[in-house]
Amino acid sequence: MGFSLNALFSVYKEEKSGGIYNLLGVIAIVVVWVVAGGILEAVIQNYVTRHYGVQDMSYITIIHNVITTGFSLLVVLLGARFLLRHSFGSLGFSAQNLLGHYGKGIVIGLAMFSFCVLVGVFLGTQTVSLNDQSIAWGMWLAFFGLFFVQGLSEEVMFRSFLLPEISARFGLLAGLIGSNILFALFHAGNAGSGTLPVVNMFLFGLVMSILYYYTQSIWVSGAVHSIWNFAEGNIYGISISGHEVSNETLFKSRFSGSEWLTGGAFGLEGGLICSFGLIVAGAVLIYVYRGRRGYGATP
Repeated sequence: MGFSLNALFSVYKEEKSGGIYNLLGVIAIVVVWVVAGGILEAVIQNYVTRHYGVQDMSYITIIHNVITTGFSLLVVLLGARFLLRHSFGSLGFSAQNLLGHYGKGIVIGLAMFSFCVLVGVFLGTQTVSLNDQSIAWGMWLAFFGLFFVQGLSEEVMFRSFLLPEISARFGLLAGLIGSNILFALFHAGNAGSGTLPVVNMFLFGLVMSILYYYTQSIWVSGAVHSIWNFAEGNIYGISISGHEVSNETLFKSRFSGSEWLTGGAFGLEGGLICSFGLIVAGAVLIYVYRGRRGYGATP
């Protein structure tokens, strides 16, 4: 891929207002997204724990997570639209072929994560078996709803907003590096995190950025992010970036061998197997999309 702004990023840059107002607006959106979102999550979690006595992944905590991530999503969308005066189109939202784009993202995301699982099975560090416990299918589908909002929320912040914002100021390469350093640091405090998990979060963000750059649709990268998490937790039964999984999972995964390979408590995303899978995914996406008419093209 070249390091020039594509059509979508160029539109974003044209809509930017200069000066201190724009910079303060960007800082305000990021601060509210992090601080207010964190406070809201703590308040709701405290209420749930005190009144219901549950801390596991139940319908109540799913609703709590949907509320907090939905709030974070609205902060970025409304801030970018009404504070910074960007159109929703310049943020990668388009009704044209929406279902096709989202379906493409689901296929790509499921293939990406399944490839990482297959590598682990091939190396003998992971075994996968059917879950012999009964599954509450309503809960299982509720998790997909949760990850739909959660994945899209993070993609809008780091791909729709910060990637073109930094790119418009300092160039695409700086945007790719800067936005994904922030994405990696955002996950650095999760359980089981460390140097390799943070590196992998950077790689994951970079792959999502490449996909967003070429498709110019947040629906694609949003779907990849959402189905990646859903597959990890509710299909293969693996910890999601340090978060414990629910019992509502199609398969059970067991790991053996070095945590450098398997990711340990962080989940598969924290190991070298995932590093390899993400590098392969990025290379494949660049190979498939580079040079295709209409993908990543400059105006």
